[in-house]
Amino acid sequence: LERAWSEAYHAAEAIPLEPARLAAIAPACLPALRFVMHPSLRVVRSIWPIVQIWAMNIDRSVPGAVDIERSGENAVVLRPSTDVEVRTVSAGVAAFMLSLESGAPVVGAIARAIEADPAFDLTRALGDLLAIGAVVAWSTREDATPMP
Repeated sequence: LERAWSEAYHAAEAIPLEPARLAAIAPACLPALRFVMHPSLRVVRSIWPIVQIWAMNIDRSVPGAVDIERSGENAVVLRPSTDVEVRTVSAGVAAFMLSLESGAPVVGAIARAIEADPAFDLTRALGDLLAIGAVVAWSTREDATPMP
């Protein structure tokens, strides 16, 4: 998680996509929709409660007992503007983001997310991605130039 934070801090600048720009996508193109993720985006999956441990060690949380027997945490690390942000996300959202980051179309990323978490909520995940500034562009063809 520390390495992801450092990489996000030093990543290239990019302007997050305005959600209204998605209205320009023709419905027939939606199955091929691909997102270009922010250069600072990092997804860290762990069997340990890494975000809880990390937060306690940077004075963002009151020190306390850590239950390492509980389920692990998935972290999203992102610097959409000046500060690096660390968030905990579900296994489905982590799988969705990793798939999008690898260049998969949204429909393929949805399949990976549902495999990881059958309760995956696409509407919420897309809303959160756009709200945190994780998406910088989109395209509807694998070989197309992304649209900012």
